[in-house]
Amino acid sequence: MSEEGVDQSRAASLQQAGYWAGVYTAIMAMEHSLARSLMSAQSAQLHKEVEQIDLPVILAQTERFRQRLSYWNMRTEALLNAGDADDEDRTLIDAAAHASR
Repeated sequence: MSEEGVDQSRAASLQQAGYWAGVYTAIMAMEHSLARSLMSAQSAQLHKEVEQIDLPVILAQTERFRQRLSYWNMRTEALLNAGDADDEDRTLIDAAAHASR
């Protein structure tokens, strides 16, 4: 593969990593918001039901999303550190993460 092809492949990988990091950041924010909303249930019975049934599911999902976000953050750093990352690379990451929100 030519040097230009490697650069294009690296840029695509950086964009993908930034995109997925942004997606999982947004999903986690939504999950946290949902958990807070459910925990503010008005009746004691509803609060108990949410705590016993819904909350464990949401917390398990949030943990999986946290692990995926951690992977994509590490992948992004690895790609940036693999070569001489420049401002353009960091701009690609920021733009991809912002677009996924």
